[in-house]
Amino acid sequence: MSEGGRRVYLHSLLAGAVAAVDELRGKPHFRLDQLETLPEAVLHDMVPVVHRGKRIRIEDGWLLVREQAEADFTRCLRLDAQQEYVVNRFDGQHALSGICELLAAKFGLPRQTAAATVRQLFVTLAQQGICHPAGRPE
Repeated sequence: MSEGGRRVYLHSLLAGAVAAVDELRGKPHFRLDQLETLPEAVLHDMVPVVHRGKRIRIEDGWLLVREQAEADFTRCLRLDAQQEYVVNRFDGQHALSGICELLAAKFGLPRQTAAATVRQLFVTLAQQGICHPAGRPE
């Protein structure tokens, strides 16, 4: 197993152990593939952050991701102006509800439209392993 593979395995093992202990203590956990099933009230309190060790940037309308420090950035997802605005706020400083409000105000969108845009982008990037809710073990 490569060093990177070993690191991913150990992080996964640790995250599973932390989740199991928390569940025993009555603090429910979820897998990232379950994000889209969470109620709006739960999801919108989450603060998105990029996974440690990964870097993102936006260039020419594309979200680019770098998996490791020595790796090149690769194209991940084509973004429109609203999505770019949202991704730039996945910085550990803004809850999803706050990002929805900012997006709605900036682009003159109805709150539900902004919420759907933010939710869809967050779920997509989380399921691709690019970001996760702050405070959740990686």
